[in-house]
Amino acid sequence: MFKFRLIIALFIFVGLNSCKNDHPELPIEKNPFLVEKGQRPLVIAHRGGTYYFPENTMLAFGYSKEIGADVLELDIHLSADGKLVVCHDDTVDRTSDQSGPINKYTYAELATYNFGYQFKGPNGDYPYRSNPVKIPLLEEVFQSFSDKLMIVEIKSQGELGKQCVPELLRLIEKYNMQKKVSVFSFEKNVIDHFVSLNKIDAYTGGSANDILDFIVNAANGTSDKLIIKYDMLVTPTTVSDFNLNLDHPSIINTAKNKKVSLCYWTVNDEPLMRRLIESGADGIITDRAELLQVVLEDMGF
Repeated sequence: MFKFRLIIALFIFVGLNSCKNDHPELPIEKNPFLVEKGQRPLVIAHRGGTYYFPENTMLAFGYSKEIGADVLELDIHLSADGKLVVCHDDTVDRTSDQSGPINKYTYAELATYNFGYQFKGPNGDYPYRSNPVKIPLLEEVFQSFSDKLMIVEIKSQGELGKQCVPELLRLIEKYNMQKKVSVFSFEKNVIDHFVSLNKIDAYTGGSANDILDFIVNAANGTSDKLIIKYDMLVTPTTVSDFNLNLDHPSIINTAKNKKVSLCYWTVNDEPLMRRLIESGADGIITDRAELLQVVLEDMGF
């Protein structure tokens, strides 16, 4: 879906003449997701880490913390009774032993399902079919891993996505995670709603529209036209349909100059890890945090 939006929007952006914008940029304070050029990039565990343990589970988060990942990346949805649960899909079909939309079940119901059921281990087995894994509440993750940086993506779209915002802000404030969590959604109206209610100065990531605007202006040398209201951009590395590399030096250098953290997903092969490290990416989102750490050590970090 994001790739489709990116392709369509690139046609639109490239085809338009950008007009000068007279609005001033918002000041952006340095944040823990931003690294200086030449420094070690952040190791970001995608969905908490998905190679050795079921994604978006306490097992995955615990393993990634144990091996020293810098950031836990995770996804949230709202249950039928208003609880924020950690899951990538809007249904339970792909990851559990049940089926149906998450927002149709209460948390008590979701907690009885096995979210490790579909996990296939590195050896090709299904180790959690007889050892059930519970879906976590976001609150549980904040409680257990309050010492870790986190990237939280609001996966629900439209009104459902907006409905996640008040509870998300409440939990961030309750656990004093304002300077440890960056919240984003690829959907503009959802992240705009978060920004409008964000009175606690939690870090925010840009929407798909923000990413496109940033990339086009950075590539065209018109970054002075950018209005930046976010602290981070989470983007893929390429748009294969255009043979376009989104880790081009002009894009990374613009991000450095604008004090925007630029993190790339989902990177699991060593050559691409090395390229991004050499290019100066702020963070690398990976299913293989342990491999990325080996690569960083080999490169002298």
